[in-house]
Amino acid sequence: MMTLRATTGPSTQGTSAAGPARTAADTSGAGSPSAGGSASASRTPSSTPGRTHSAPARTHAAKAPAAPTPTRPHRTASSTPSSTPSKSTSASPSHSASASPSQSAGGGSSSTPTAAPTPVSSAAVAQVLELINKARAQQGLSPLTISTGLTTSATRHTMTMAGGCGLSHQCPGEAGLGDRETAAGVKWGAAGENIGEGGPVDNTSAAIARMAVGLTQGMLDEKPPNDGHRKNILSSSYSHIGISVYRDAKGTVWLTQDFSD
Repeated sequence: MMTLRATTGPSTQGTSAAGPARTAADTSGAGSPSAGGSASASRTPSSTPGRTHSAPARTHAAKAPAAPTPTRPHRTASSTPSSTPSKSTSASPSHSASASPSQSAGGGSSSTPTAAPTPVSSAAVAQVLELINKARAQQGLSPLTISTGLTTSATRHTMTMAGGCGLSHQCPGEAGLGDRETAAGVKWGAAGENIGEGGPVDNTSAAIARMAVGLTQGMLDEKPPNDGHRKNILSSSYSHIGISVYRDAKGTVWLTQDFSD
């Protein structure tokens, strides 16, 4: 079963994230994330990759207030398919995703970031981006373009979560979303993040991509008012995205989507 929650709080920068099995959205400021309301959502087996046993999915979204200059909405969405209630399915892997609302600060373009960790499923990234831009096109929104800096930011966070932190928009000793994007060379005026995780899945490109796409579809299937992840994906404030998908040794797939203007 999956649950998602959204929280909002003041900060100079905002972040949002989404992922499998469990999802969470964070919109905390550059310095640190803050929390607000929360909601949970579940999704049906079809929207999520299947796995040998049912696993609960949790999602939470957090918003961060606008930065000193511009303000940006914070929203979160869960990668779990359905909204509010959580469900468990025996044949599907658990997914969780969180989305953090956008934050406003300075510029909105990305600049030379440092190299990102390499464990990324390119096939999954391409399919997630395709799904996101298809959904945006249906809403009359322009497509998001991949940013090297946001990809670096997303990948670093994915590896931190998979390395023992677990599903969170800010792990112990880690900077908030805004600072993470800045450190990766991104100059942003609005920022957001969706995170999620789910599994276990087989160690194949197809299985990993299926899980990542399922988590993202779950976010898009969210219903107001528990639709923070969906709002991040369909925000007109964003024009760039970084996507990171990683399968750890246990078969869990971790997903991070970082956004900026």
